[in-house]
Amino acid sequence: MDERPEEQAPAVDDLPYVDGSAMTSEELRAEVARATDPDVQRIEEVREDLAVTVEELSTRLDVRRQFSQRLSRAWPAVVAVAGLLAAVVVWRRRSRRGDTPG
Repeated sequence: MDERPEEQAPAVDDLPYVDGSAMTSEELRAEVARATDPDVQRIEEVREDLAVTVEELSTRLDVRRQFSQRLSRAWPAVVAVAGLLAAVVVWRRRSRRGDTPG
């Protein structure tokens, strides 16, 4: 078993500790520059807004799903109307049979 104490990264305020093994210092500087550039930040905000808009439009334009939802909500009414219509047809046929002399 390894009994060495865990190495802790030195904390500088709330900045993350970067050991440089994943990216070179030039790559890290470029990433920081991109993250702090106001144009890049504005572009990222626009991308997020666009993603929300696209998701909303795809939901609104999904006709099959909307039809399915409306049908599932209207199904009890459709069954009730069909049952009522069938009852009226049966009642009319029986009343006609009784009206005609046989």
